[in-house]
Amino acid sequence: METRIMGYTFLPLFLVVMIIIIALYIQILWTVRKQLDQHNSNNSTNLQNNIKLIKTAVLVIGLFIVCWAPFVVLASGFALNLFSTNQKQNMIIPYMVLVHIAVMNSGMNFIIYPVRSKDFRDGLKTVLCCKERCTVTPSLVKGPTTGIATATQRD
Repeated sequence: METRIMGYTFLPLFLVVMIIIIALYIQILWTVRKQLDQHNSNNSTNLQNNIKLIKTAVLVIGLFIVCWAPFVVLASGFALNLFSTNQKQNMIIPYMVLVHIAVMNSGMNFIIYPVRSKDFRDGLKTVLCCKERCTVTPSLVKGPTTGIATATQRD
């Protein structure tokens, strides 16, 4: 009975998580757009940053769907006994590959954001910076998208 319950929960939970992620990214994009409109929407740099942010959000959401959907479908099929014993035995290796791809998705955002955003890279350097070598200044850099504390070198 447990596997049957898992089969009925995999797909709905995946859909709920996907809807929440999409809703949160829409909220982030809406907030950024509102802030850009307030500051100077005619600036082409702001428009480029807005487009880059949208592309990053679409990339993150798209990778989430591509990485998790095949696993969720296959795992739901296993749990609901939609496959014969022979089919299940033939799908063990693809199942394990899909599990690894789904888990790897968790680390992809940590790669995507620094590659796509200089502000994120700068903030990450600030957070990871050793206390002996640099300190975080109390002032914030006010960029077109976010304010991130800057790191300064000690002498």
